Amino acid sequence: MLSALLLAPVFFAPFQEDEAQAPRGRALVFRVDRIETLDGEALENAVVLVREGIIEKMGRAVVIPDRAVVHDLRGQGSVLMPPLVLGHAGFLVEDSRGFGRNSRHTASDSLWLDEDTLEDLRAEGVLLIGVDPPGSGIPGRTSVISSVSESPRPEPVIGDLHLKVTLDASTRGKDAVRDAFKNAEEAIQKESDARAAWEKARKEWEEKEKKKAEDAKKDGEGKKKEEGKKAAEGKPETGKKGKGEEEKAPPEEFTPPKIGADLEPIVEWVQGKRVAEIWLDSAAEWLHWREVIGDREHARGI
Repeated sequence: MLSALLLAPVFFAPFQEDEAQAPRGRALVFRVDRIETLDGEALENAVVLVREGIIEKMGRAVVIPDRAVVHDLRGQGSVLMPPLVLGHAGFLVEDSRGFGRNSRHTASDSLWLDEDTLEDLRAEGVLLIGVDPPGSGIPGRTSVISSVSESPRPEPVIGDLHLKVTLDASTRGKDAVRDAFKNAEEAIQKESDARAAWEKARKEWEEKEKKKAEDAKKDGEGKKKEEGKKAAEGKPETGKKGKGEEEKAPPEEFTPPKIGADLEPIVEWVQGKRVAEIWLDSAAEWLHWREVIGDREHARGI
């Protein structure tokens, strides 16, 4: 429904973007000739109530709050419509990367737009653009930009959305995905082993320190007096380690092993922390994908 969409002032020709804003917390109201909806009939001579950039109410009979900023655009052929979204815009990137594992890159790293590109998209009603990273194999992560941004390097609305994975029937293509899974699962196991070792060392250290404190308490003042007496007589103390021999405590917090920048997004995918977008060129490649992924059920879109 429209109520879940962001309002984009670019559709109101009589206003510049900064002229259609309301002070923080105050309502912004547009009276328009027509509202196009995603379901149901269009609304004629209707009102849209916006607060903090989110549409709160819309219809022919909307109560306008006190101190609202009202823009009356009726009689000008004004139309409010949901913004169009261009899902895959690989043509907006400029890079020569080919096949390989380039997960460290986002599509926004390769953006380079001429002055007319975003203007042309706005003219078509496109406000949000999903941009695919260039290349194949595991070329990187998708980004989302707004056509209301500035060229040639617009700031992304979402810099890192999905991990992109392409698969074809070739041995090279399948091995690239297999190796990615293998490396990611090895990295996850390595971190798990390192955490278990740290927890064990930390537990042993804390138990040792606790025992030391208990022993010192039992010895009490008598032991302190005996040590003081030996020191006064110039006799060396026995049974003590030198300063350089003191046992070092394990870190108080666990630090996971470092993971390469090209492997980290794949590890996050395997761990269920991100979604991957799988690209197949033909229905037959679905069988190759099932062969490669086996019984894994990582979050993905095909």
